[in-house]
Amino acid sequence: MSHTQTKPITNWCPQAKPNEEGQCGTDKLAEDGRRHHCDKTPGHSDDLHSCKCGMQWKHMM
Repeated sequence: MSHTQTKPITNWCPQAKPNEEGQCGTDKLAEDGRRHHCDKTPGHSDDLHSCKCGMQWKHMM
């Protein structure tokens, strides 16, 4: 009988390190199943967040 893990392993974007946060602290789990970090300054007023890899997303409250 094999044991299956119940907790999914996050597939991080190659540009986002799992042990660091993006500068502004906002993450995005994209449709490709990868997690991205926003690399902009904390408290930035832009509507879009962006990862080092170029992925951008709108801020969701």
